[in-house]
Amino acid sequence: MILEIFALGVFLLLTTVNFLILSGVPWFLPVRLFIIFNFVMCAGILVQLDFSVLADRSHAFVIFISSLSYLLGSFLFSVKAGLRRLASGVSLHVGGVTKKIDFQLSLIFYLFSGAMVAIYFILLGRNVFLTAITSSMSSSDVVDMRLASYAGENYYAPGYFNQFKNILFPASFFSLAFYVWRSRRSLFRRCFVILILLMPVLLGLVGTGQRGYLFSFLVSIILFLGILGSDKASGVRIGLRGLFLSFSVFFLLFSASSYLLGRAENFSLLDLFSALIVRIFNDNQYSAVVGFRYVYDQSVQLGAEWLTDFLGILPGDDFRGSNLPNKIHAVIYGSERGTAPVSMWGSVFYNWGWFGIAVFPLVLSAIYVLVSRGFLKNRRLTIFSAAGYSYLFFVLGGWVASGPMQLINNGLATAILLLVIIKYWRATF
Repeated sequence: MILEIFALGVFLLLTTVNFLILSGVPWFLPVRLFIIFNFVMCAGILVQLDFSVLADRSHAFVIFISSLSYLLGSFLFSVKAGLRRLASGVSLHVGGVTKKIDFQLSLIFYLFSGAMVAIYFILLGRNVFLTAITSSMSSSDVVDMRLASYAGENYYAPGYFNQFKNILFPASFFSLAFYVWRSRRSLFRRCFVILILLMPVLLGLVGTGQRGYLFSFLVSIILFLGILGSDKASGVRIGLRGLFLSFSVFFLLFSASSYLLGRAENFSLLDLFSALIVRIFNDNQYSAVVGFRYVYDQSVQLGAEWLTDFLGILPGDDFRGSNLPNKIHAVIYGSERGTAPVSMWGSVFYNWGWFGIAVFPLVLSAIYVLVSRGFLKNRRLTIFSAAGYSYLFFVLGGWVASGPMQLINNGLATAILLLVIIKYWRATF
């Protein structure tokens, strides 16, 4: 236990130093946001390691080396790119012709994405969350139905529909909600319209029984408000009251979905709060610990596993992507019907060995600095593009599990495409 505490202390020191040396760089940019997510992931891993196991001791060194490498890279590249100098805020266009064009595009994306989400659930034949509410099914039946939604016999291209459900639908809602809130209607009417717009988005997010998308929705809202707040003229601020309200709504929805979907035995505050803590600080971390023990005895793949995962994008039974998460799931639960990913650093180690652990964090920090610099140099943001950036930053900064294909699954290409469309839409109209 002493070694675990010492390891956690060393990692906490590295994380604190990394966050502080980037002071002056906005917290919502991926180069700094990643430090927060990496801490949550790796701290949860370190407290579950057994230092009498060789693989676990190596796992701890993987975390230390990668964190130190990212610290050095993020600092040197951010200084070279002049992020602090550029971080004087952005200019948001919230009125005039730009507002009208931005609102119209937000509405088009909201309606089209909503239609695609509806089609997906029609193909599935059910919305797991609504079915759980309206029926008297047992928790085991709900679990089976949840698994069948994304790992069943019938395949309805969930990865493609998820881009609408988890990225485009919520992002367009952010933009529309902002414009509604800034309208001159009464407070009651504004809240009513926003609630009407919000309900189908939430039903889509929890409709397959996967609670993680609620978390991405909450974090992206906070990032969206953080981006808007970077322009002092916008009048947007993230106060304690706003954070408390956002967390309260999230906790209510997370609690209801956890209970209805069989993830919490009792609808009590203690059980529901425990389910939330376990989901954030334990589930993926335990999977990462078991996964690293599994890959530690395997030969270095030299990128072959990443390539196999990328080929899973292609149609056909010959291209199913990597089955590593399924194998780890089988180790933990006895069945490959489900996924349990390694950590991102575990994936790097499996594919590139110790060389990758030393070099890849430098590459990652350079990419994140470039993305951050590109955002800070963009002085003509619209509300919808701010919503797109919030998801782009979440996908990048929140990448702490699996290989780079996870970025695509989480919506990296979709967020980039959305920002490109917004840019050319504004230039054309």
